[in-house]
Amino acid sequence: MVTGTLMAVLRPATAPVALSSLAPALGVTRTEEAIVTGAAIDSRHVARGDLWFALPGAQRHAMQFAAAAVAAGAVAVVTDEAGARIARQTGALTQRLPLIVVPDARAVAGPVVAQVFGHPSRAMSVVGVTGTNGKTSVTHYLRDAWTSAARDSAVMGTLGVRVGAHPDMEGVTGFTTPEADVLQMTLASLAAAGVTDVAMEVSSHALALRRVDGTQFAAVVFTNLSQDHLDFHGTMASYFEAKARLLTPEFSHNAVVCVDDDAGREVAQRASSAGLRVLTYGSTDGDWRFRVAPGQVLHIATPGETFTAPMPSPGDFTAANLTAAAAVLALSGMPLAAVAEHMRTVTPVPGRMEPISADSGEGPTVYVDYAHSPDAVARAVTAARGASGRLIVVLGAGGDRDATKRPLMGRAASAADLVVVTDDNPRSEEPASIRAMVGSGVAGCESVDIADRAEAIGFAIRSARVGDVVLILGKGAEQGQDYRGAVLPFDDRAHARTALREWSAT
Repeated sequence: MVTGTLMAVLRPATAPVALSSLAPALGVTRTEEAIVTGAAIDSRHVARGDLWFALPGAQRHAMQFAAAAVAAGAVAVVTDEAGARIARQTGALTQRLPLIVVPDARAVAGPVVAQVFGHPSRAMSVVGVTGTNGKTSVTHYLRDAWTSAARDSAVMGTLGVRVGAHPDMEGVTGFTTPEADVLQMTLASLAAAGVTDVAMEVSSHALALRRVDGTQFAAVVFTNLSQDHLDFHGTMASYFEAKARLLTPEFSHNAVVCVDDDAGREVAQRASSAGLRVLTYGSTDGDWRFRVAPGQVLHIATPGETFTAPMPSPGDFTAANLTAAAAVLALSGMPLAAVAEHMRTVTPVPGRMEPISADSGEGPTVYVDYAHSPDAVARAVTAARGASGRLIVVLGAGGDRDATKRPLMGRAASAADLVVVTDDNPRSEEPASIRAMVGSGVAGCESVDIADRAEAIGFAIRSARVGDVVLILGKGAEQGQDYRGAVLPFDDRAHARTALREWSAT
């Protein structure tokens, strides 16, 4: 797997482009002459012949890294007034390079990068999925269904770039939705390899920061909206508007929308008014209606017919995510009989209500899930509650993120019999303070505070009996724990398996 250098590994061959031909997309009337053979936003991604976008960052302006970009071979630079001022003050662009100054360099970066790489999204069927929860599951269910239909497909998102037929192209980008240079480069590489279908998670950050601008989607999906990422967006209204931006004619003419919450209903209405073809789904309303039938079977009723499929994981949210994927397939023109056939092949998503078992098969039922928002925690707890036995939840919260949701997450976990509060990814914050905020919301059930996450997982499983359920929340399939600037190797699933083996041995 590739970490952090996917751009260098998958950089596609591109046809030379005259810088002057990019002027309309840059929003300028003319440019100096240069031949562009690539584009980059991160100065570490710059290769010889690239057009480099020096963008403002949360901490520093990218123009401060101009010397590295020039040394790597940038042939022209696009930036804003602040970047141009830094360039003049530092003399970083002493080499005569075309410098294009625009009011908002980030706003033009996506479309121009897409043009440089040959508009790769137009050569494939790309589906974009947004929403607080469910993005990873919907995209993976789509990829499984496409694989079943013998279509060369890929998925891009929180778990990285996964391409079943091309394992050498797999890797991680560090973001749910990568920056525009990595995004367009990856799409171009996938198209060149013969991939025909791509399912992509589209985060609210990516929409607000315009990373996906210039990408054309065959269809877009809105799953839900609940509190998360307020450290970035500030308000729920701003968060909603970022998500809703994906369901506009700028990105697609086809939309699949869950109407189980007010946000979904508003998005569906807006999308329809904007001229998009909208297929809605929900548990009680919508064009497609789903329910969980006995035996963990998904039942979908459409205006024309109904069909069923086994569910790879428990929970109403699993049923909702499966329905979203099925609706996308139907919207693309696939007959319902084929949709039902291919949906029956989907598999559990790593780290999403993923069942963990001991080698012996003995012990309590254990699930690992990525839930890290109040609504997601509540849904996971409801899904994991068995008919008998106790429910034990292991829960933490990430540092340097929305702090207001932490007690709400604790409250959502309180439907369990025991909540083990532990560290998640403390990042730069004091771990004990984060745990205290989570623990302050736990009420009406037993709780314990155990800082060490491995010990917390072990304690939860040792405390369980056959028939009990242990639900480990927050990190899902993550392979590390972010603690004060260092990412230490850590996998909830591996620690759960170790604890289950010890349980079986006692």
